[in-house]
Amino acid sequence: IRPSNLLLLTHSQSKSLSLSDQTLLTNISGAYERTCIAATKVTSPAFPTSKHARLHTFLNEYTERQKALVRYFKLIPEFDRVSINDKIRLIRNHFCVTLTINEATLSSSISQQLIDSVSFLFDANISAHLLKCITLIHSYTSDRMLLKLLL
Repeated sequence: IRPSNLLLLTHSQSKSLSLSDQTLLTNISGAYERTCIAATKVTSPAFPTSKHARLHTFLNEYTERQKALVRYFKLIPEFDRVSINDKIRLIRNHFCVTLTINEATLSSSISQQLIDSVSFLFDANISAHLLKCITLIHSYTSDRMLLKLLL
């Protein structure tokens, strides 16, 4: 595997990243494009597609994106080297955070259906905190590479 020109780095930036780091970064970005971005194009770029009144329908709509995120993790060589118990712990303990970052990466804006669904499904305090968290993470959507790296 060789480094790609997909990640345009300035001369000063390229000095701070080794060739192997550039290759790793390109591979991680490519894996994300092949899994999470591809799943969004197949299903729907906006989540949710409609307002949900039941939590299970809300979560069921997100199933393909969750599966794509797990496929993405499997494509990262460092993740593959970790024991199965550590993989389970990493995914289980950080899945909500990764889903939130993933959604911010995939969506260019916060849809009205998401606001309506969260407001309807959760009490006022929880929904206010969730929407604030979503808004804060969406503030980083101008730098999608940063969000991909955080995943």
